[in-house]
Amino acid sequence: MDNGTHATVFIADDDDHTRSAIEKTVRSIGLRAEAFSSIDTLIDRAGDQPGCIILDLRDHTLAAFATLEKRGCQLPVIVVTGQYDVATTVQVMRAGALNVLGRPLNDQALIDDVHRAIVHDRAQRRRTAEIRELQQRYFRLTRREREVMALVSAGGSNRRVGTTLGIAERTVKAHRAQVVQKMKAASLVDLIHMARDLAGASAARRKKPITPAGLQTVTPSPGTTVGARAVTPRPERLRP
Repeated sequence: MDNGTHATVFIADDDDHTRSAIEKTVRSIGLRAEAFSSIDTLIDRAGDQPGCIILDLRDHTLAAFATLEKRGCQLPVIVVTGQYDVATTVQVMRAGALNVLGRPLNDQALIDDVHRAIVHDRAQRRRTAEIRELQQRYFRLTRREREVMALVSAGGSNRRVGTTLGIAERTVKAHRAQVVQKMKAASLVDLIHMARDLAGASAARRKKPITPAGLQTVTPSPGTTVGARAVTPRPERLRP
């Protein structure tokens, strides 16, 4: 199990006794803990440090999720509440909580959730780093290589890609080899996964529909068709 050596558990609860009890439980398993009497103070302090957040449920707790997102803080959140019912739990989980714990708190349940939250945070950070690396590789591709990557990732053969782009099949093969090398793809399947990951990251940021190829569609020469369908106009290019 991840011991969370470099993680910090940020706690916000306006009740001194509860706040102190949670902090004591967290520290008892060797984790760093910082406790605050208000969510706003916690948000100002947490920033982008690794770890997780424990919040007491109050009327303004749901608004805190929006504030966390706005400030770029993606730490997993555990909510503690005395109003433990289905409606409240669903509402808080939809807002982004990793889990909801009812009072009186079970120390072991809290510890288990904290460990799970820290593991989740670390996995998320690794994933973010991987996507950032993919984006950097993608930036190194030429425009033509990006077009080839999009069409190949969508399942197009070298011949079909050549027809779509109006270039020779051997030229497609050369571009494809460059794409595989620059993206450090181990196989075509690996390249397809990369395209999907890049598209997912772009869509999450822009919150707009993405193309099936994951990157960009390509506008062929006038009158060119792919199979029995005309190729759709190209939308904005991917901006990782």
